[in-house]
Amino acid sequence: MTGHPRRKPIALWAAGLFAVLLAVAGSSASGVPGPRLPRAFRVTSGPLAGRPLYVWPHTSVATAVRGGHPSPELTRLAAIPQGIWLTGGPPGAVARQVSQVAGAAQRARSVPVFVVYDIPRRDCGAGQSGGGAPDAQAYRDYVSALAYANRGRQAVVILEPDALAQLDCVQPQYRQGRLRLLKWAVGALQ
Repeated sequence: MTGHPRRKPIALWAAGLFAVLLAVAGSSASGVPGPRLPRAFRVTSGPLAGRPLYVWPHTSVATAVRGGHPSPELTRLAAIPQGIWLTGGPPGAVARQVSQVAGAAQRARSVPVFVVYDIPRRDCGAGQSGGGAPDAQAYRDYVSALAYANRGRQAVVILEPDALAQLDCVQPQYRQGRLRLLKWAVGALQ
């Protein structure tokens, strides 16, 4: 094999991502309209069944639409609910953000989706989003603050989406601690 052996997989991945974005945006490379998106995204099962998911008006796409780029594709993308990533910082700051978003979602009679992503030594494999809380106590303080800020309200919470998948790259002496933190966080967020 000549050239760069990684180019083909990256090109295929990029082409696949582009195809998904085109389908979501409602068009295709041939200009033929893609599938129509539902007007409201709703939870389909569990205690939140039938409730619409909250559409946060501060995504980069929604900001672009308000800022003078209201193409049909961007307008449709801005109407799709997204998880609001909570990726660290002072507990007070995350509490304010969660409280504001949860309050807005409650007024809109919808359910916010939060993605908690602050576990210590996160992303130890790829390094693209490394960091996280400096230690277990800081993580507990962070999760406690966001749980308290959302008290009495419903939300969908995606907890540390790659923390278990990357357990094998965490140094052995930290693995049990990570599992204990995840178990603790699940309890705190219930």
